[in-house]
Amino acid sequence: MPTAKVAPAGRGTSTSAENAAEKKGDCAQVCDGEAGCLANFFLWPFVLLWNGLRLYLFECCNICGGRAYRVLCYPFCSCCWVYNDKSFCGEAAHGAKDALDWVRATDLPEGGGRMKLYSGKVEAADLVQGAVGDCWLVAALASAAEQPVCIRNAILTPEFNPRGRYRVRIYDGQTKKWVKIDVDDKLPCGKGGTDTHFMTPNGNELWAVIMEKAFAKFCGSYANLDGGFCAWAWRAITGDIVFRLKAEAGGKGWERLNFYNTTGGGAGKEVDKRSCHFTQPHPHPHPHSPPSPGGQAELPVHTLR
Repeated sequence: MPTAKVAPAGRGTSTSAENAAEKKGDCAQVCDGEAGCLANFFLWPFVLLWNGLRLYLFECCNICGGRAYRVLCYPFCSCCWVYNDKSFCGEAAHGAKDALDWVRATDLPEGGGRMKLYSGKVEAADLVQGAVGDCWLVAALASAAEQPVCIRNAILTPEFNPRGRYRVRIYDGQTKKWVKIDVDDKLPCGKGGTDTHFMTPNGNELWAVIMEKAFAKFCGSYANLDGGFCAWAWRAITGDIVFRLKAEAGGKGWERLNFYNTTGGGAGKEVDKRSCHFTQPHPHPHPHSPPSPGGQAELPVHTLR
């Protein structure tokens, strides 16, 4: 069973350095209520106004603007209306041994031609794993679906797009930046049929298959999703710091194992976007206690399928 690549000894990054690299700007901290008690006390009216405008007015304007654009442009651009992602297609994109066809989501029997990005509430039941061993991604998406805002923040396209174009953001832990990925709604299906080879839409709901396709494009192909790590997927979906807590022997306290993305590949080698490891600092009784400067050991991370 493959394992994650482990960074060479001595190259682990301390938690304080990791936090410093990912520290939010002052405005972001204020808008998220993380600027401290004094700043939150004096600035809460402005934060409330900004978040209200951002979540309701700006989002509604974005949806209405998109609909108006599609209505006005369709008569003049009908020949090139449907979006085709030429950068992610063919055998190289699915990487499967079987011969597959790419079928648009609107042509699948599940939705009867009336597909939606979201149908009802976002929930774990929307995820139906296919013929690739990406249960690690399915598990991460299922846990993220417990807070639907996590999924809606990841899929930047707010609703079903008749053009079949969707934009997803994924956090690249190697560069510590959000990456915006555009995908179309074509899904790999059995040759000459409409049975999806990988994740299957739950009824007429598309968000799960769009997320899987975005991750496949980010990692190079659907085949590259075979075997992975929930911790890596949680980081990629939320952009947040990920760690594990391990109970010490005798119930004396907890060990915090911090997750890090590492730079996979090297000279002449393909970069492994999912290269990662856990760093084991000295044990601490409290999970938020900072680790001591030294004594970090790197642990291998085993894949799940």
